[in-house]
Amino acid sequence: MRYSLPSSNNPSYSSTRRRPAGLAPSSLPVRPSPSQTMAAKYSSVSLDSGWDFCMAPRTSRVPPPAVERRYDDFSIWRPARKLPTEIFLDLLEQRLIPDPFVGQNEGLVQWVGEADWLYRTRFIAPSTPLGTRYTLVFEGLDTFASVSLNQHVIVNTTNMFVSHRVDVTDLLRRGGAVNELSIHFRSAWFEGKAMVKKWPEHVWGCWNGDVSRLAVRKAQYHYGWDWGPMLLTCGPWKPIRLESYTARISELSFTSEITGSTAIVTVTAEVDIAEQAIAGQNVVFTLTTPSNDKIMTASAPISVSAPIGSHSTHQFVIEEPELWYPHGYGKQPLYKLAAKLGDINVEKTIGLREAKLIRRSLEDEPGTSFFFEINQIPVFAAGVNWIPADSFLTRVDFDTTRKWLEHVRDAGFVMVRVWGGGIYETDNFYSLCDTMGLLVWQDFLFGCGNYPGQIPSLQKSITLEATQNIIRLRHHPSLVIFAGNNEDYSYLNDPEKPDLGYNPNDKDPNSWLKSKFPARYIYEHILPQAVQKHAPHIIYHPGSPYASPEHPGGDDLQNGDVHQWNVWHGKQLPYQDYTKISGRFVSEFGMEGYPSIHTIGSFTEQTQAFSPDLEWHNKATGGEHRIAGYLADNFKFRTDPLETYVYFTQLLQSEALSTAFRDWRRRWMGPGRELTGGALVWQINDCWPVTSWAIVDYHQRKKMAYYTIQNVLEPITINAVRREVVTPDPKQPDSEVRKSRTWNLDIWVSSLQPTLQFPSTSEPEPGKPQQEYILKVTTFSIQTGDEVAKYTHPARIRIPQNRSMDICSIPIPGLYPSPQTHSRLPTPTPTDVIPPPSYEHYDLATYITLAPPPSITTTTTPSSYTALTFPSPLKLAPFRTTALPYNLTLTYNSSTHTIIATSRLPMKALVMDAEDYDEERWVQGRDLAPWVGVEVAGGVGERWINAWVTCRWVGVEEGVRVRVL
Repeated sequence: MRYSLPSSNNPSYSSTRRRPAGLAPSSLPVRPSPSQTMAAKYSSVSLDSGWDFCMAPRTSRVPPPAVERRYDDFSIWRPARKLPTEIFLDLLEQRLIPDPFVGQNEGLVQWVGEADWLYRTRFIAPSTPLGTRYTLVFEGLDTFASVSLNQHVIVNTTNMFVSHRVDVTDLLRRGGAVNELSIHFRSAWFEGKAMVKKWPEHVWGCWNGDVSRLAVRKAQYHYGWDWGPMLLTCGPWKPIRLESYTARISELSFTSEITGSTAIVTVTAEVDIAEQAIAGQNVVFTLTTPSNDKIMTASAPISVSAPIGSHSTHQFVIEEPELWYPHGYGKQPLYKLAAKLGDINVEKTIGLREAKLIRRSLEDEPGTSFFFEINQIPVFAAGVNWIPADSFLTRVDFDTTRKWLEHVRDAGFVMVRVWGGGIYETDNFYSLCDTMGLLVWQDFLFGCGNYPGQIPSLQKSITLEATQNIIRLRHHPSLVIFAGNNEDYSYLNDPEKPDLGYNPNDKDPNSWLKSKFPARYIYEHILPQAVQKHAPHIIYHPGSPYASPEHPGGDDLQNGDVHQWNVWHGKQLPYQDYTKISGRFVSEFGMEGYPSIHTIGSFTEQTQAFSPDLEWHNKATGGEHRIAGYLADNFKFRTDPLETYVYFTQLLQSEALSTAFRDWRRRWMGPGRELTGGALVWQINDCWPVTSWAIVDYHQRKKMAYYTIQNVLEPITINAVRREVVTPDPKQPDSEVRKSRTWNLDIWVSSLQPTLQFPSTSEPEPGKPQQEYILKVTTFSIQTGDEVAKYTHPARIRIPQNRSMDICSIPIPGLYPSPQTHSRLPTPTPTDVIPPPSYEHYDLATYITLAPPPSITTTTTPSSYTALTFPSPLKLAPFRTTALPYNLTLTYNSSTHTIIATSRLPMKALVMDAEDYDEERWVQGRDLAPWVGVEVAGGVGERWINAWVTCRWVGVEEGVRVRVL
């Protein structure tokens, strides 16, 4: 929408009108009589340039010493950046502070958040006809700000997420006179501390950051998190403009009802009329189809009715509407909706879709499902958690956002959760999600604490914040769910925190305000009412995680969503246990991994693991120790050189996260068996260069986990996992030493495609058989690369639609020497004599293929699907530790412009690096079966012929140089 802030008489928006003392009514412009005809006029002037900033003068509050000693140097007016901006970036541009992202400089700039700051600009108002109204629009001020125009205070702000419209018609100097606009930003740190002191009866407590953040409606991650620095910035973080108009379309909204092959779209334009002569005019609506081949037009008069006020409405009927789907499930057609009044034209891009959250009983399983259905198609929501892309939000531009979301889409994710400790993202973010087919889970901005919901001023501010942002975002088809908070209900379960006395049977909102957990009033009263009123088509969920009133904190694996942190946090279970601890929907889980060695070089010259700078750039409590512990459990790892240690940490993250997605996707088993309806990895991105759970680091360098997850999330995959089968001795069932232990290979196929028919993905034709496949398993010696055994499944396989299907469970081929014994396993009788194995299970790699029969005759060959499995943990496997036996070759294919990697031995997690190479064209972390070529780079030129590439894999982690042939 070109502009979409509701009118000043709309109670859902903050608006103020001021007249200077002593200004006589005769000095106001003479308005024409209602009988006169006046065209609707609107213009907007951006006040984005000509700003200066300085430290604010001393106030009655005694400044901290770090601020006081800098006052003389920083009280001088200096040029600010073009708006939007913030104090840290202005100080950086003037070279007044060191870069907080480098080394341990974060600690040297904490005084910035403790100071007050001033911004000012001067402008000349445009000349306009009589009857014009002037309004200053502040889309976002961070956070505690007092705004003055020509020395008159016009608005005070206390919420970073609220926009303000101020009628300045009576204050503005015209006729070429200069106006001065100034903003005084007060320290959020001290304002929050004052609130905590004012409300001592509240049980203040939180995870991450200082408790004072709970009283401040500011991006909570600014206070520091377990992946981000504490940088309490402030400033005009969103645009400021001067509007002049006789009328304006303050909001353009729509509702849709899809029934069979018809969609009814009701559009409403809310009109803010400054001159009553406009009231009799019509609004012209247009609705343009996604292909721009049809434009529907209608004209409707402006009418006045409660509670909307002045508005115009019309109903369009669309036959055979084009519905919006997440990518991989259909197309993303977008209609263009427009409203015109005089020379005012407002546009929005909309999509038509139905979204449901399905929570129903399961077959033969306790609890209920939790999955999304879009246009009646169940969707396994594989996705990511999104945090703000920078500690300094105003340098995140459109291209940066686009590239980040392309990473999300290209990895095969279909959902992005906007986490509750950040911000309501920019309009560009949601528009890009619309275009790319990404579902959005939007948290309201509360995280990891007990918020003081009983404070009346905070209630009012939160209501305004929710209303504004729901209205701003509700037209996006990508947005399917609002959640009340992040982990605030989980905070209730922390045994190390005070008991907040949560009572699930208490249904009285007024009673919640008197309890020790008044935040419940926000999540179960204010927010659901706001969503129901302004966006009833969007799902509301009280929090994330949340199962039920009886289990609100995400400790119920059979209902609702869960944040599964018993790997890494909590019990610190092995990542191999992910399959045992899934929930109905896993909205957070993760494993840390180092950023790229090149990203590490951007913030430190220290080149050893556990160095002070690397420790500083890991904000997780005990993070470095915990990484080392998981490494010791799984790998024969080394810490030197640093490049090798980076490889191991990324391998750890890669193995953990791909294991989780692989195993939880298996639990998507079709109607009535949606045991896990989605999984959102924590996290896709970073806000600064850091060791964290991100799978793409701050400089958008992808970690190994990104590529392995991408592989696991292919629309159709063949998968296998090794499982130990233990059979007690019937004569001595309690004897551990007499138990029979064998190893099976459990094999399944998984499809995330709603329809399957070779060679297309359209609905199967009646009477046409579905494509059949042959399953084969080949085992190889990890040490020698020799083929040990083969297995061909006797039955043909048909890939299921939009679900997983178990195929078989077989003993690992070649693990036991006798075919007869092989066939009697895994259920031996007491008289069976099991000979010693020819190999241990950890000696073998298993290569699984699901391929069409060789006799198939079609113009297009069906795809084949493969998987290569290794023992887990990998430290058991006898990988060769010298490069020569692998005979790794990289070959350039001039016809396809690709590079193919081939190895003589089973190879785990191949990673490549070269000077001046395009990272986007390379695929990392690939596993190679002997003599099976794998594409590791695409779209590359012939300059790579004879180029040297540094390659690493398990066993040769220090790296070797390989020439491209």
